[in-house]
Amino acid sequence: FTGGTPNAPVHQPDLAQRLEKAYALARMGAWDIDVHKNLVHWSQVTRDIHEVDDPDYHPVFDVGLNYFHPEDRSIIQAAVDRCVANGESWDLQLRIITAKGNTCWVRTVGEGEFQQGQCLRLFGVFMDIHAQKLAEIAREEQASMLTLLNVLHQQFLVKNWQSVLPQAFQGFTDILGIDFMLFLQRVATPESSDRLFLPSSIQPPSLEAEE
Repeated sequence: FTGGTPNAPVHQPDLAQRLEKAYALARMGAWDIDVHKNLVHWSQVTRDIHEVDDPDYHPVFDVGLNYFHPEDRSIIQAAVDRCVANGESWDLQLRIITAKGNTCWVRTVGEGEFQQGQCLRLFGVFMDIHAQKLAEIAREEQASMLTLLNVLHQQFLVKNWQSVLPQAFQGFTDILGIDFMLFLQRVATPESSDRLFLPSSIQPPSLEAEE
């Protein structure tokens, strides 16, 4: 060093605060589980991702798992069981249902700490990937739709449109992940050439079935 004032050393509290801010900006939180005592610790960012307002909230192990979407809960449970049994770490993209009832895509990474072959502790990180995951799903849906449209276009050129239409709607319902899509069929009748009918093969949806 030839001039000026030497850089002041970074104190540990300052470094910890900077790391906490960096994790908050990245929407990445830490978690820690004492396997034998069934005690769970969430960092503030992890609580934020779960939309838990209480800064002192730390769930017990089973309650923490229950935040995962019902369809994804068995996946994380199996990953935890494998880690406890044989030390296999995990890196998964799953959905949680937050304390406020919102669905959020997260990336959960975890591994175990062992002593004499016994798993004493699980620890890892939680990352909010909701926006990125929705964009990824949208891109995949768009690509699938473009592929389907190309196939249907070729079939429309050589087949009657009425024979292709059911396949078109079935393809889109598969891509969009819904049970069925309601559509109307235009039928020419002696009374009117401009009447719309619901195909008899498709039952109208229940007014109760919001999804």
